[in-house]
Amino acid sequence: MDLLIGTMDNMKNVGNNINDELKLHNNLLGDLDQGIDNNIKHIKKTTSKVDKLLEKSSNCCLFMVIAAEIGIMALLLWL
Repeated sequence: MDLLIGTMDNMKNVGNNINDELKLHNNLLGDLDQGIDNNIKHIKKTTSKVDKLLEKSSNCCLFMVIAAEIGIMALLLWL
């Protein structure tokens, strides 16, 4: 009988540990979801600004912006 009680206590502890871990992961997923939502909003805002810029700019200016962005990206990747 004592063995059965000990086994039940162990199962209870394992269940509590699993519950704690699930709560932690749920919180992390919530934070991740919020971060993704913020990034999507930022991307949409940036895309809107780029679209407005493209409508206003000439092709020459567009190529200069693209070249600058490629240069900045290459510099960031090199660092």
